[in-house]
Amino acid sequence: MEQKVIEILQRVFDGYEITLDSSSETIADWDSMHQLNIAFEIESEFGVSLEPDEMTLLKTVKQIVNLLNSKQL
Repeated sequence: MEQKVIEILQRVFDGYEITLDSSSETIADWDSMHQLNIAFEIESEFGVSLEPDEMTLLKTVKQIVNLLNSKQL
């Protein structure tokens, strides 16, 4: 699952090297618009629906993976 999340973020943030330690603090372009794109891509790729409060939690690769794990995918 971690690799899929990394691949999604590489699509969203073209030109950045994404790792498990990547976050909104390490990627200058990670803004609210990219946050929505990440949420859309996560929903599409994993077939889940994210609540608005969950979307705000998507600030690091690890947080995204943990959120997906909590949905028992």
